[in-house]
Order: sequence, then structure tokens, then C-alpha cells
Amino acid sequence: MGVVCIHAGLPYSDALRFCVPVFVAVWAFHYERGLARRERAWPYASQRFVQLLIPYAFWTSLYVLLLHPLSDWRTTPVHTIIGGWFGGYGWAGQYFFVILFQLTWLVPILRNLVTPVSMWVVVTAGVILNAIANYWLFDFRIVSGINDRLFVYWLPYVFLGVAFARGFPPSRRWLMLAAAALLAAPFEFEKLSALNQNMSVYLLTSVTIGSVALLLAAGPRFPHATFARESQASWGNHAVQYIGQNSFAIFVGHLLFLEAARYVGFVPDASVPGLVGRIMLVIMAIGGSLIIGRILRLTGLGILVGR
Repeated sequence: MGVVCIHAGLPYSDALRFCVPVFVAVWAFHYERGLARRERAWPYASQRFVQLLIPYAFWTSLYVLLLHPLSDWRTTPVHTIIGGWFGGYGWAGQYFFVILFQLTWLVPILRNLVTPVSMWVVVTAGVILNAIANYWLFDFRIVSGINDRLFVYWLPYVFLGVAFARGFPPSRRWLMLAAAALLAAPFEFEKLSALNQNMSVYLLTSVTIGSVALLLAAGPRFPHATFARESQASWGNHAVQYIGQNSFAIFVGHLLFLEAARYVGFVPDASVPGLVGRIMLVIMAIGGSLIIGRILRLTGLGILVGR
């Protein structure tokens, strides 16, 4: 939902940039739990890779055709088409697949290195590395060309996800730091983007610290808590469960509705009515994506939305 708010252009939505780092940690959490139940890691890794590759290929083909007319294909260098359109910058969110492709093969190896001590070492090193990359390394063309698509920038969240899957205890005391850092993210982004066009908003120091702190504050309890039983669960719990179980469909499908809105000229401004319009756009994109996901599953194409 945070990704949709960002792409819909809600004011101060950069404070929601924790959504992708947290998503990586949640992904690593479930990956670790799956690996722990299996004796052989690599067949499972291969299965997960294919389950990512198929929707990547489908949604990339769809969005590249929608967003790039034939004239673009004629005038765009081949290396831009391969490295950009198909390598992480073809559509908003595509880079996430590129990151997960790398991590899918690395987690079975890295999980053996995760301990409470190594987790803190990697988290601390990650905060420092992300700051160095954004404020200095991205001045170099090769580094900025790869940008935040390289797995190394996302290792702190992988280590946190694996640690939580093994019962690392979260603590509420981190919540204030998370809130303060994430509320500062829009201001750091504004300042840094004026100095460095090649920066990554997800590697902002405020976003990195805020995301780590949020995970440390709100990570799963152990034994892992579950929602109330079906007979006792509220409609709110059902809604949260349904959205959580269909987050993949929202992630890959919401751009269809945002692009459709732009195509018909529905681009809300910065006024109060415009803000209401953007909120309505977010709701429409989420609801429409859930419907698309439901249709694909009913027609036997659930793999396109991760199910």
C-alpha cells in the first residue's frame, strides 16, 4: 500500500519509503522459514526463482509494450533496452524483481552466517554503506549505473528477516527512532536530490535507519503470533489478511490503474481536492489490483500474481 501511495504522488509519501526495505525483510523471513522445513535448499531456491521469473517476464512484457511506443524502440540504444527497460527501470517496481533474483540464490548461503552478533554487524555496516553510496559512491558512473539494484545494499534487511524467523526478539523502544527517521526522509531526499541526481531514495540514511528501527520495533513475536481465529476475527483482521496475502497482485497491478488515470487526464494537483483525488486513486488502484489478482487465480494464472 505504501508503494501505491508513493507512485500515486501523495504528499510526503517519501516517509513511506520503508515499505520496500520492510518488504525485503518479510520476504527473507518467509524464505528462511521455508528453508528451515527442507533438507535441500537448492531445489527450493530454484522453485522460488522460477516463481519470480514468470511474473517478471509477463508484467515486464506488458508494461514495456504499454509505456514504450515503437518509436522508442527505434531510437533507444540496445544497452538501455536491455539494462534499463528489462534490467530494473522498465516500470516502477521492476527493480525489486532484479534484487530478489540475486537474493534468491544468496540467502541459502548467507543464512548460515546469521547470528545475533553478525546481524548487528551487517545492519551497522549497511547503514554506513548506504550513506557512503548516496553521498559519494554514486558520483562514479559505474556505481550510479547499477544504483540500488545491487544486492549488497539490501543485506541488512535480509539478515533481519532471517533473524526474526529464528526468534530474534523485537523491542518497542525502537519505534520512536523509526518515526523520527522516516519523518525526516522527505527533507533528506529534497536536500540530497538537489546535490546528486544519481542518488537512491531507498538508500537515504533516514530511510535505512527508519526501516531498520521499524523492523526492530514491529518484528514478529516468537512463537509467531497469528490473527484471531476465524470465528472471532474482526472485519479489519480479515481485510489486513486479504491484502497481505495478495500484496503481490497489488505490487504488479497497480500501475495499470495509475497509468490509465494519467491517460485520461486524471492527474490531481496539490490542492485539498487534489489530495482527495489522489487518495481515491490509491484506493482504486489497490481495489482494481485485487480484482485482477482474483481473476487470474480463478483462470488458473495465479502464478502471475505470486499464487
